[in-house]
Amino acid sequence: MKPLTLQLPEHIRRSLEAEARRSNTNLEDCAIALLESMLAPQDDPLANLIGTLTADTDDIADRHDNYLGDAIQGEFGRE
Repeated sequence: MKPLTLQLPEHIRRSLEAEARRSNTNLEDCAIALLESMLAPQDDPLANLIGTLTADTDDIADRHDNYLGDAIQGEFGRE
């Protein structure tokens, strides 16, 4: 392992100390475990679909809220 020195804001250090006490570990092991869990690949059930779908528009990422809103309004408008 390589050493890494961090300057932590006091509130983060207190939270890390509390987590280390809760998990009965030292600060270093606790910080490593938290970083590993944050950086580990997430099991996303939709990850295999990324890049496999097509659409008639290319702005879905920018306007997804608008499209969802339109779809919801369409559902309620039919009732």
